[in-house]
Amino acid sequence: MKITIQEFCMVLFVGVKGSGKSAFAKQHFKKEEVIPFEEELNEEKVKALRGQQSPALQEALLQVEDRLKNKQTTAVDGTNLNARSRKAFRMLANKHHAVILVLLFDLPTSDNVSERQAFLQKKTLKSISNEGFKRITIFHSKEELPSVTITRKPMPSDFKHEKGPFDLIGDVHGCFDELKELLVKLNYKIIPSENPELYGYEVSHPSGRRLIFVGDFTDRGPKSPEVLRLVMSMWKSGIAFCAPGNHDDKLRRKLSGKNVKLTHGLDGTMEQLEKEPPEFHEEIRKFIRALPSHLELDDGKLVAAHAGLKESYHGRHSGKVFAFCLYGDVTGKLTPEGKPERLVWAKHYTGSALIVYGHTPVPEPDWINNTVDIDTGCVFGGKLTALCYPERTLVEVSAHKTYCEYGGPILPLIK
Repeated sequence: MKITIQEFCMVLFVGVKGSGKSAFAKQHFKKEEVIPFEEELNEEKVKALRGQQSPALQEALLQVEDRLKNKQTTAVDGTNLNARSRKAFRMLANKHHAVILVLLFDLPTSDNVSERQAFLQKKTLKSISNEGFKRITIFHSKEELPSVTITRKPMPSDFKHEKGPFDLIGDVHGCFDELKELLVKLNYKIIPSENPELYGYEVSHPSGRRLIFVGDFTDRGPKSPEVLRLVMSMWKSGIAFCAPGNHDDKLRRKLSGKNVKLTHGLDGTMEQLEKEPPEFHEEIRKFIRALPSHLELDDGKLVAAHAGLKESYHGRHSGKVFAFCLYGDVTGKLTPEGKPERLVWAKHYTGSALIVYGHTPVPEPDWINNTVDIDTGCVFGGKLTALCYPERTLVEVSAHKTYCEYGGPILPLIK
């Protein structure tokens, strides 16, 4: 059996004494990664706690939290992890946006296992699948254990080994002609390709530069399918990295059969895609689904996300992190123009990584601390902008026309 875990995660070992948990932990995890946890609670002690955490649980949670704060893989070797303590560890993992994996040892144990321990084991097997854990692996026999391998993979956002130089491009929104013009201005060579895996284009740069897109490839503009073909060609060949935008994620959900409203330009995109074969629809869905919520590059000196990303979320992955990457820091209120009111998370940013993002159209690239919004509203008659990294210079082309009315002036963020 092969188990794959991310470099930063929490692993919960669940099982009674003698089930082989500690030996397994010692074999597959470093000593400093394993936090032992054991609490012997009879019914009287449980009642006495009255919903409070035992000293043993409090101590284990402190040790685990210290590691999760530093994005370190942590394995909790717990004896008699009951539903109460399992919930405490799960909530701690959620707090720090760590993926959590449960390894449940339902194995024959030594003869001295108490009736209560056996009862707890049966109760755990019955209830744990309803406790909110998404990944549970159960070992039913000791013969399974020797063949188990645990492979670690990098976090989805981890592209720190990619050094650049890069050209980062803001929200395209179906503006295919402007995108081609900008790429040519950046000295990229675009030629037709008959390679079916490259969706019609081969792109190269004489100096070896590569591209980073911060999402929103589609909607509102006239040629969303062609933008996708070009971007997917570059992504497939490795000359481009991509983070998804909220419009892209909505398109993915639509192509997956979800019930989403055809608003904010999606109706136009779907109409344009009606002329495309179903196979291309599926390729688009798989492409968007494969994209990480954000990108960390150049040893962590550069971060790209559609709507930006506050420092505490860098390199972490959860629904909350993904939502921030797509929508930013929203208040839940609307502006007078009927747009979501967005707070400037960037004014509180003090990190050393340069964060490049889009999502909110601005008349000119908006530098705040060590962040920059490069969505200059091409589809609304503005410009399509690229930031050259590490030079931090800007290259732009003007929109050929106004394809969509913004519903108000393009304004800086709510400050």
